[in-house]
Amino acid sequence: MKKLITAALSLMLMVGLSGLAVAGSLDSPGAPSAGSGMYTLQTLYDYLTSGTALTVQTSFQEPTSGPGSTMKTTKQIGDAVATPFAQCASTTASDVRSGMSFFCTQPGSWGVQTGTGLMQPTPTPTQTSTPTITPYGVYASCKAILTATPAAGDGVYTIDPDGAGGAAPFSAYCDMASDGGGWTLVVRIKDDAGHKTAAATGTLSDPSQSTSAKLSDVVINTLAAEYYRFNCGVSLSTKRYFDATQHPFDASGVNHDNTIYRSAATLGGQWCNSAGSEFTLCSYNNCSPYLIYSTPSRGGCDHVDGEDWGSSGAVWAR
Repeated sequence: MKKLITAALSLMLMVGLSGLAVAGSLDSPGAPSAGSGMYTLQTLYDYLTSGTALTVQTSFQEPTSGPGSTMKTTKQIGDAVATPFAQCASTTASDVRSGMSFFCTQPGSWGVQTGTGLMQPTPTPTQTSTPTITPYGVYASCKAILTATPAAGDGVYTIDPDGAGGAAPFSAYCDMASDGGGWTLVVRIKDDAGHKTAAATGTLSDPSQSTSAKLSDVVINTLAAEYYRFNCGVSLSTKRYFDATQHPFDASGVNHDNTIYRSAATLGGQWCNSAGSEFTLCSYNNCSPYLIYSTPSRGGCDHVDGEDWGSSGAVWAR
């Protein structure tokens, strides 16, 4: 019996000591340790789809609410970025140049290409004043420059209306703001007959310059794909728009068949068909305000705002 009691007490003592070892210390472990430094799936999703900067928690953060539905799955991440990450099907390594970094996931073609960027035509700046030529090359017109560089401002640019292999590029004044922009100055009219020639004459650098000048009729007709804008009078105040598709521009012509008389008072407004007579641009008859490019015997231009022949003017093409 004594042996049995002794064995029972020993067993109870062992169980008690075992319980103390498992329980451990009940004291506070102290402040939270540093965070894991890992990105969440939501953070990765935001970075890949919208460029949000990657961030990690620097230490443990006690949750302020229960789990929600904002966590992204790996399938959601993959579906969101698969299409924009694989857009190089028509691009090869020969289409890139040094100077930038390029990345694409097109199978078998790309990955990170250190020190390469998409190829663009070689820039050919021709002047030091601001604004200068677009950095993407020489374009055919002011309209082409504005299409490629929407932020381009008014000023002198280099254009090449007939393209590579034709006549040499030249400097032209561009109006990039008025009436949608993209207008090339083709004639500056003063009180003389210098602008009444099919050939190019003088140098065009500003719509308010003090001398007459114009591009050749051939170049003018190349530039005018849609409209002419014709200004005449004090501060070029009177303005009409002419249909550039109606007839070729003929600065020296006095033939009714070569008169561009289909005009409108506002861009895109109702066309008025004037009974033109001897003028390259004429809106004299029943088209108000009327403008006349010139006459065979006088210089300058004519307009309805109280001034007669010999007014200053400008013609733009787009």
